[in-house]
Parts: sequence; structure tokens; C-alpha cells
Amino acid sequence: MDPVYWPRVAIESPYRGDRRLNDEFARNVCRYAVRQERNPYAMHLFFPQFLDDENDEQRAMGIGCGLAWTDLAQEIWFCLRPGEHLSGGMRVALDQHTRADRHPRMRYLYFDQDGELLEEVERDRMS
Repeated sequence: MDPVYWPRVAIESPYRGDRRLNDEFARNVCRYAVRQERNPYAMHLFFPQFLDDENDEQRAMGIGCGLAWTDLAQEIWFCLRPGEHLSGGMRVALDQHTRADRHPRMRYLYFDQDGELLEEVERDRMS
């Protein structure tokens, strides 16, 4: 199928902390999404290229801009590695999408660092 018609997927994964490792993880998860014929978008790979995540005002702008884009997604993937929990930014996205008038499919997925799917879990098991 033509990628233009693939479902749009917002990728939510940890960003702060070890950014090199977290960026690599997000890229690997996006690569997995493409292999699943999904059109991924990870805002935290885009906005920090020109907004300073250490500046609270610019971080808030980046999150707001990213959520405006992810509102167009058919699916939201909350992606973590084993032992991780939703980060503060991921919780903001969860709250936004839970309150939205439209309800995209939300999936909670655990991957290894290389972007190989390990498990999908029920929302009530996420923390």
C-alpha cells in the first residue's frame, strides 16, 4: 500500500535523560512503525532541533506544537523499554488525547532498545 494511505501514528517515548539513547530508541520505534505500514511522527525528534528543551517556555511551545500535529493521528503509541514508566511529557500527551473530542486508538507498547516489539499491555497496567 502507498505510504500516503498508511494510518498516521504519533510516537510518544521518553526524551529527557539520556537523550542520545532516547533519540535512538525513538528512531528505532519509528522504523518499526514504517515496517508495520504506519506513518510515524515523533515530535520529540523534530522540535528540539530548533527549540531548547531546557528552556521551560520553549519546551512548552514544542509540546503544544507537537500535540497539534498528533491530534491528526489515527493512533497514539506510548512506547517504553522494560522497566520504564510514562514520562512527564508522555503524561501530558496522554491527558491531551484522553480529553480530546475525537478518540484515536491508543496503544501501550514495550520495545527493546533496537525497536523490536516485546509486548503490548493494557492501559490500566501502565504507570
